[in-house]
Amino acid sequence: MTRRVPALPLPQAERAAGLGPVRLTARQEEVLRHCIRAGYYAIPRGCTLRSLGSELGIGAVSLSLVLRRAEAKVMQAYAAAWMPERVAK
Repeated sequence: MTRRVPALPLPQAERAAGLGPVRLTARQEEVLRHCIRAGYYAIPRGCTLRSLGSELGIGAVSLSLVLRRAEAKVMQAYAAAWMPERVAK
């Protein structure tokens, strides 16, 4: 069974914009935080999936799947808040 992480309180800007909490699994949150800290989302990237996977003890493909699921949840929450007319219910 996957342990769920409670939704984190949102900064005032997100609350004002109506962006609700995103519920990531503990693993998704751990991986996402690690990738952000390591510079994965920087331009140019500060690391690769292979190097991050090695640091986290998982393969690059597994890391990619965890990341994509987490990113999808974040993007769906964003789209629901900012583009509700375009998001299929």
